[in-house]
Amino acid sequence: MNQRNFIFEPQVLAVRAGQVVRFTNDDPASHNVRSRDANAANTFSLNTASGYVGPDVHRFASTPAGHPIELSCDIHPWMAAWVYVFDHDHFAMTDADGSFRIENVPPGRYRIAVRQPSGRLAKDLAVDVRAGETAPLNVRFTPSDIGMPSR
Repeated sequence: MNQRNFIFEPQVLAVRAGQVVRFTNDDPASHNVRSRDANAANTFSLNTASGYVGPDVHRFASTPAGHPIELSCDIHPWMAAWVYVFDHDHFAMTDADGSFRIENVPPGRYRIAVRQPSGRLAKDLAVDVRAGETAPLNVRFTPSDIGMPSR
């Protein structure tokens, strides 16, 4: 995860539990990365000077479904990001046009949790996956979808 133009890039990151996340700083100013989570294993503060590409990495522990780990910069309080940590590989992040794909999902009925943390948007949808078929899902947020818990 990078700090560039005084924002985190990407603003939302989804990873497997234990996956390495490296923090860098491409800005001409110093930053830090502070995490907030109920699990102490996911709580840290890292100073990142201008041009920082240090050896420091973090491996996040699992969190309850739908509860991201909040990241911030103590120096620039508007900077915020979120890390979702999963103990399985059936998750995805949308691309620039909002599309996503989750591969190799066994047949069955699933709950898809769609989250956009900076807007506090949350929606849970049911989807049926059939063997050998694609299960299309069209997600639209409305004002009633606001209410994701803030951390």
